[in-house]
Amino acid sequence: MPQRSKAFQYRIQTEGQQTTIYLQGPLDQSAKFDLKLEPNRALTFNFREVTLLSSRGILSWQDFIAPLRGTKIYLEECPTLVVRQMNIVPSFLAHATVKSVYLAYTCENCEVEKLILIEASQFAGGRTRAIPGEMACEACGKGTMEPDTPLDQYFAFAR
Repeated sequence: MPQRSKAFQYRIQTEGQQTTIYLQGPLDQSAKFDLKLEPNRALTFNFREVTLLSSRGILSWQDFIAPLRGTKIYLEECPTLVVRQMNIVPSFLAHATVKSVYLAYTCENCEVEKLILIEASQFAGGRTRAIPGEMACEACGKGTMEPDTPLDQYFAFAR
């Protein structure tokens, strides 16, 4: 029997004027953003452990982020499923700034996949020249790893 995903949850960490909210689990119809936020505090949302994005979860996120228009919002460690939504649903990103995303590379020889964290400076303005187009596969030592998606498509949200 398949194991059920645990419910959506978050953890808040505050340092100085910066608050980081670590999101975890499926962002679906059960996701509730009942955060108590202090004014004039920059918010960073870490998406590394988000496992699913449903249409209802996206709507819940958009409803939460829309009233925060005057707040500086950053998104970090966005997995592929979040990047796809940023490209498909522009309002998902709203007025937030993306600090980093994961990019999947696959070896053409052994088909192992590796996620590489790509910082905003590497894709600013949709320019992707600073992102490696290929790298040696550490798993088999014989193949070349390449991004799973064409870089101009994957980083379309940054244009």
